Amino acid sequence: MKATIVVPTRFHALHTAAQLFRQDALASVVTGVPWSRLREHTHLPRRYIRSLPYTLIPVVAARRLPARLRSALAADAFAASVFDWTAARCLPAASEICIGYAGLSLHTLRAARARNMLTVVERHSVHRRTQMELLAAEHDALGLEFHADSDSVERELEEYETADVISVPSEFVAQSFVERGFDRARILKAPLGADLRSFTPVPRTDHRFRVVFAGTFSAQKGVHYLLRAWAQLRLRDAELLFVGSVDPALRTVLQPELQPGVRMLAPVPQRRLAELFSNADVLCLPSVQDGFGMVMAEAMACGLPVIHSKHTGGADLVESGVTGFEVPVRDPAALAEAIQVLFDDRERCRAMGQAALAKARSLGGWDAYGDLYVEGLRRHLRERFSHG
Repeated sequence: MKATIVVPTRFHALHTAAQLFRQDALASVVTGVPWSRLREHTHLPRRYIRSLPYTLIPVVAARRLPARLRSALAADAFAASVFDWTAARCLPAASEICIGYAGLSLHTLRAARARNMLTVVERHSVHRRTQMELLAAEHDALGLEFHADSDSVERELEEYETADVISVPSEFVAQSFVERGFDRARILKAPLGADLRSFTPVPRTDHRFRVVFAGTFSAQKGVHYLLRAWAQLRLRDAELLFVGSVDPALRTVLQPELQPGVRMLAPVPQRRLAELFSNADVLCLPSVQDGFGMVMAEAMACGLPVIHSKHTGGADLVESGVTGFEVPVRDPAALAEAIQVLFDDRERCRAMGQAALAKARSLGGWDAYGDLYVEGLRRHLRERFSHG
C-alpha cells in the first residue's frame, strides 16, 4: 500500500506522512511549501516531497485583502483552486491512495478517482454545514459579522461526496457526519497525537494557581465563556493565561471583560509552550466548535488536567473526573465550577494532572495515531478491492 498526501500548507500532514513512511506506506507529499521551509520540520527524505511553491502566490495575495473583499471576490476559493488544479497533475503512478484536505482538494480527488485510487478527505472540524451554523450563531450572539465563502462551502461538500473515506480526529466530528446522513462505514477515526519529546513536564518556577488556554482568541474557541467564568470566580492569587493569536474583532468586543489576573501572550514555539503548561495547574478549552484540540494531549503530556467543552473531541482523550472535566458548551457557570473544584483541592488537581500525564504517555504520541490511521487505510483499501 502506498499513499500520497496532497496539502498546500503543513497542517499536521508531516506527522501523517512520517507515520506512513514509518510503515512503508508513503508514496509522496505534494505541497505548496518549499523544501527549504519544510526540512526543519521533518526527517522525511527529500525524494518524498514534491513542492509547488509558486502555487501559493495567490494565497499570499488573497490574505492581504480585507475579509469582506476576499469574500466578495471569492479570492480564497480561487487561491485554493490554483494549488488544487496543479497538484491534481502530480499524483505519482505508484500511489494507490490519495489523501486530500477538506476545502482544498476537489480537483485532486476527482483526478485520483479517475485513476481508480482510494480517495480520502481529511476533515478536522465538524461537517462544514454544522460548523457554519455553530459559528454564525456565535458571531450573531456577540454582535459580530460572520463571513462565509459560499463557493468554498459548496466545494467542500462536493469533496465529501467525491471521497471514498472521510478521515476525522474525534467522535464529535464523526457524529456530525453521521447526523448529516453519512454512512458510518465511510468514516476513519484516528485521534491526533502529541510530540512527547517536546511536551514533557519541566520544574515549576512559581506556585500561583494558573489556568491556561492555548489557541486562537476567537469566538470559535469560546474564550468569552471562559472570561465570564473567570469573572464569576474572583480567585485570589490566581491567573488566567491566554496564549495565542487574537481575532481583533473579538478583542474589541471583550475588552471590557478583561480584568486583573488575566494575561495574554502571543503565540510561542512548542518548547516554550511546554514550559508554560508546566507552570500551570489546568488547561481549559471551552470551544464552541473544535474537531480535536491538539493542545489537550500536549497539556496532558506536561501533567495538566483538562477542562473541555463537549465540542472539542475531548471525550476521546479525557476521562471526566479522572484526568479532567467535560462541561456543556456555552456554559460559564459549569466552567467556573470545574475550575473552583481544582482551585479548592490542590492535591486532587495534582493527582488528576499525574493521571493525565500517565494517560498521555500510554497513548504513545503520534505513533498511536499512525497505527490507527494506517490500519484504517488498509482496511478501506481491502474492502474496496473485495467489493470489486
